[in-house]
Amino acid sequence: MSETTAADTTGPQRYRGEIELGFLTVPFANHTKFPDIAKWAGEAGYKCLSIAAWPTPEAGGSERAGHDAFVAAHCGDLASFDESRASEMRGAMEAAGVKANDMGYFENMSTANAPYRAALHTNFRHICRIGKMLGATHVGTFPGRNENMTVKESLADFLRTTGPELQRVASGEGVRVYFENCPMEGLVPDKAIGNVAYCPENWRSIFQVLDWDMMIDPSHMVWQGISPARAIREFYQRIMGVHAKDGKIIVPRFRPVETREMAPLPYNDANYERGIVHDDHPVKKWGAGLYVHAVPGLGNVLWGEDVAEPAREVGLRVPWIVELEDEAFNPREPDGTRNYCRAGFSAAIRTLKPYCAAEPV
Repeated sequence: MSETTAADTTGPQRYRGEIELGFLTVPFANHTKFPDIAKWAGEAGYKCLSIAAWPTPEAGGSERAGHDAFVAAHCGDLASFDESRASEMRGAMEAAGVKANDMGYFENMSTANAPYRAALHTNFRHICRIGKMLGATHVGTFPGRNENMTVKESLADFLRTTGPELQRVASGEGVRVYFENCPMEGLVPDKAIGNVAYCPENWRSIFQVLDWDMMIDPSHMVWQGISPARAIREFYQRIMGVHAKDGKIIVPRFRPVETREMAPLPYNDANYERGIVHDDHPVKKWGAGLYVHAVPGLGNVLWGEDVAEPAREVGLRVPWIVELEDEAFNPREPDGTRNYCRAGFSAAIRTLKPYCAAEPV
């Protein structure tokens, strides 16, 4: 890493100071009250929260709510959210010494199901309003994919319609919108790619047209052969945070035939542009045969080489948000029984904190 001198006034502002660590609140599940989440976060050493903001299961408007272990409703009913509830949540965060970094609502915003898409967009508008009330700067979601289109067609349609619409909504409510780079295998039935914002080639297309930001998640990149370090160096000006989640690549003998010779996955130019996931592969079995989610430090992401070093080289100082999807630490029952997420978040902060310490001036 090159030294930065007082005379160096070109390029991005160089990194100084500690990087904030936070987490996405999903694994606490719907049964955990938000003040308890905030209190535990502060006690564990976290500084910010990515607040899960799906609608409550009874409110409808999301096929994932109430049926998916990777969503939660920590703002309660979205339509009736008012200043009284905002004040309660802000007070809980202030008392705990944490803040709202962003709101998480990761759905297929480009679905071809028009009534369902309208419901998703209504929820998104509510979440943008709520985010502003809570002091969050961003709302995160997936561009997703139109089920009736190819990836290329759906990306073009998103850039013409859904993307500008969501940007107008977020801007009107005083927040920014970001996407996350998960391919979302299986989000669209029988398709290996459920989110068009999964690879650098498509990120460039999005950034050329839309004023969106990106939460970069290296766990989805290592198993596709997409270099996280190269992506950070190229896209740092649009990265608003890092999803700190690990991905453990499964040993080759368990992989489909077409990928058995790709261990470790090479970070070459072809893989960097589009990754190795394609629609002609079997959907969930193909993804599940390649990798599993893991707590940071238990997978193939090299947090120093892949993330911390390139971030410091380009002056990228953004929060690292732990996204806990390791099955050993996630709830698997609606009431949160066998929920070991506190242990998972504690393990994550022990691993990540050394990479986020202040750089000597």
